[in-house]
Amino acid sequence: MNRILSVLALVLIAACSSNDSNNSAGKPTTPTPTTGPGTSTMSCTAALPNNGAAVNSGAVVPVTLRATGGSAPYSYNATSFESTLTVPKVYTNTGTTSLVVMQSFVVNDSRGSSTSCSTPVTILPINGGGSNLSCQISLAQTLIRVNQSASFMATISGGTTPYTVQSFNWSGGTVDSINYMSNSQITASVSYPITGLKSVTMTVQDANLNQYSCGINFTVLSLPTLSLTASPSTSVETGKYINLSPTALGFTSAATITYQSSDPAVIITSSGGGATVHATDQLVHNFTITATATAGNDVAQATIALQFSPFIPLVCNLSRTGILKTGENIHYTLTATNGEALRLTEFNPGFDGSVLSNTSNTATIKYYSPGAKTVVVKAASITSGKQCNSGAGNTEIITIANALSCSVAFGSSSVSRYTYSTVSATVPASAPFSPFYLTNVTISPSYGGYYYGNYSNTGAYVVYNYSGYFNVQLTVQDVYGNTASCSGYQYVY
Repeated sequence: MNRILSVLALVLIAACSSNDSNNSAGKPTTPTPTTGPGTSTMSCTAALPNNGAAVNSGAVVPVTLRATGGSAPYSYNATSFESTLTVPKVYTNTGTTSLVVMQSFVVNDSRGSSTSCSTPVTILPINGGGSNLSCQISLAQTLIRVNQSASFMATISGGTTPYTVQSFNWSGGTVDSINYMSNSQITASVSYPITGLKSVTMTVQDANLNQYSCGINFTVLSLPTLSLTASPSTSVETGKYINLSPTALGFTSAATITYQSSDPAVIITSSGGGATVHATDQLVHNFTITATATAGNDVAQATIALQFSPFIPLVCNLSRTGILKTGENIHYTLTATNGEALRLTEFNPGFDGSVLSNTSNTATIKYYSPGAKTVVVKAASITSGKQCNSGAGNTEIITIANALSCSVAFGSSSVSRYTYSTVSATVPASAPFSPFYLTNVTISPSYGGYYYGNYSNTGAYVVYNYSGYFNVQLTVQDVYGNTASCSGYQYVY
């Protein structure tokens, strides 16, 4: 008797162990939190769509991973996320009955900690359990945009009628309308507020309680966008041009862009997708340009506010340094009163002037002959291109003095008449344009003597006929034809 009771006890223990094992199959396992250096407790959860409903074999199933604790951001399979990540998974069941598998995930945080979580997945058989029950979902559009309705058609066949729809999973979409056209055909219009991969599934059942799931995968794209950039600015002076450059994103093909102005006095010239805008008058205009980009069924618009402001002349002043004499370097600088950087467009020093250098807004000139000179300087702004003083530039009249001078030097303080005596013109070493030449010798009164000839470039022989004091005047000339005269008295005994 005791032996029989012992055997019964062992059978009961084995049965209990078997029931516990079966009850745990297909249930979510409790995630095991882990910690890392300097982190709080970290954990994660994994969830199937539609509250964990059975999925169709071969369908893309978006599994939602959610991580907490630890140190964000987190990562799964090298994909980084802040708190929630949608992971597309595909499960296959080639058998004739439903299959339950456990899907596990390992999530890491930014400091090297990790945790794991899992969820059971029930996969329906691919052949409807041998009943030939089947369904199919089709999508009318080839392109789905966010917040635009997607039109679905669901068709049920095979098995034994009547059919029953057990569940629809719209993958986060909002059902705008659904129409059961017959027991085997259903249409629905669904919009999606969030972009990304979507998987719509349907589970059906026939009269013999056979079930089958079918689905369709597609991607919801963001709406196309259009933006406009104005150059050189959204506000320019009247008479100037504004260039518009469009940026079209999210279109499936090249978009055609058209432009419209709120001001009829504004002219738009389109070229290569962009546009150039200008006014037909010199008045002030505040207006908007609306651009419309179209590619197939995709349309996007952008609006930009522009302005043609009053014309403000660029006032420029001319300054000068240097000595106004022949042979001296004279420096000119042109500056704008508003501080804009300038570039010289014209520098005319007038007659006999030579431009030695011309860089940016400065120039250096030299004159080779004395007299009045007219200097004309023109410049424009480097940034705006506006011309100084409305294109008139700056003009200055200067008088250049002769830098050549001389003094008389006699060979002797007194000479006798009827003898050859010498006289010369001394030119300062600072005088420009050497060599110098003696061009004229005059004795006054004229009967007192005469010029005999030169003994050097600036020296001459003279002969006196009478005794007394005589004025001798010499004239010298430089290589550019500038002349200077000097005189002195010679005593003759």
